[in-house]
Amino acid sequence: MAICVIIIIIITFIMIAHKEHYSKTNTVTFLTKGETKNFISSDSDHYLSNFTTADLLSRGYSQGSQQRYITTASNSATDFTPDERRILTNIAHNVDEHIRTYPVQLLYTFISQDNLNKLARIPWKFAKTSGSVYENGLPHTRMDTIFLDTSRDTPNGNENGNENGNENEKVLNMGTLLHEKVHLFTRMYPHATREILTYHGFEEIPDTDISGNYHRANPDINHLSYFNPSIGKVFMSQYSDANPSYAGQINSSSDQEHPYEWLAYESTII
Repeated sequence: MAICVIIIIIITFIMIAHKEHYSKTNTVTFLTKGETKNFISSDSDHYLSNFTTADLLSRGYSQGSQQRYITTASNSATDFTPDERRILTNIAHNVDEHIRTYPVQLLYTFISQDNLNKLARIPWKFAKTSGSVYENGLPHTRMDTIFLDTSRDTPNGNENGNENGNENEKVLNMGTLLHEKVHLFTRMYPHATREILTYHGFEEIPDTDISGNYHRANPDINHLSYFNPSIGKVFMSQYSDANPSYAGQINSSSDQEHPYEWLAYESTII
């Protein structure tokens, strides 16, 4: 009888442990080519339809050609290969495990374990485009989806994005996925994000305080501008010219374009 009880206890413990492990493993969803094409063409978040003339010029399009850009972008939608699905699933789970270890830098950046738990629980959803024609192939988020253009990956790179291949050209690595997941966090948890930015000294300022208001469209940020006294820097997504010739023609480094970018870059020091 005692042996039966012990066996039952052991089985129960194993089931609980398995359940806890399973609950910590987020689902990973991959949009099909058709779903991605529909996402871009429908423009439900109005990201593309709100492009200014400067946004279009920076992407090589003329004034008023939003629809032409949307059509071209949606036609770049494609499917993930089986290998890409496998690699991305493994990396996504590795990122979540990394977050749950509460590394010092990440805990300092997010200021609490509760915020890191929220970050880790965000489900993964990926969409793929090709040819670098949509947003220059740069990784970004829209709504609850991470957009990737894996044609930017070097062919000899590995899943961790380290010594094999040019790190700056890699998409399939932990740093990129963690960076983009932080952007999902700022969109899903605006109150927690505001508390984090306040803790790190960021102060919202009205746009009218900024001269040369050439706002640059970026789906990963809000439309507010910020000042950080400790850094002595205005954080604002702004072109350096009214007629930019490329999307990266901005007045600051990428990590100082906006506090949301600062937060993402600070979080990906791994």
